Amino acid sequence: MAGTSAPEIYFRRIKLDRLYVHMASTKKGALRIGMGLDASVNTKAFFEKHYPDAELLESREVNAPLQKTIEAAFWGQPLQKKFKMDVACTPFQWAAMKAIADIPFGQTRTYKEVAAMAGKPKGARAVGQAMGRNPLPLIFPCHRVVPAGGLGGFGSGLDVKRYLLKHEQRSSHQRVLRNC
Repeated sequence: MAGTSAPEIYFRRIKLDRLYVHMASTKKGALRIGMGLDASVNTKAFFEKHYPDAELLESREVNAPLQKTIEAAFWGQPLQKKFKMDVACTPFQWAAMKAIADIPFGQTRTYKEVAAMAGKPKGARAVGQAMGRNPLPLIFPCHRVVPAGGLGGFGSGLDVKRYLLKHEQRSSHQRVLRNC
């Protein structure tokens, strides 16, 4: 259509311990997070797959609020209450994401438990689908959601899920030891 321009998406990559975090924001707020343990992944190429019609620009400034929130989430610190996002979700996806945001750092919940927390006690499968569409993992920590008897899936891969769960367990254990 004449006169329309591609949306501007601002991207950046940071490294937290062994984890590479790819982040994208718009001027409205946080848009998407991707993660991996492989340094060779090109951040711009990562977002081009998700937003092929967007103008992708690297920006530390636009992503500063998202980076601050990601770092807090990774280290188990309280998150900002008024964090701006530019994401669209169904009402149930929002309920599920809010529920997983309440899972304490270093702990897990089952899909069934999250379904109950989100007000749909029989919606465990729907929780799994909502977690698969989560655009902001770490902030909405879907890696903390597991099936009753295993590890389940994770959009960034099971190696990243295992890494995050072990990282949180180590960090939680170190906090307990510091507080003794």
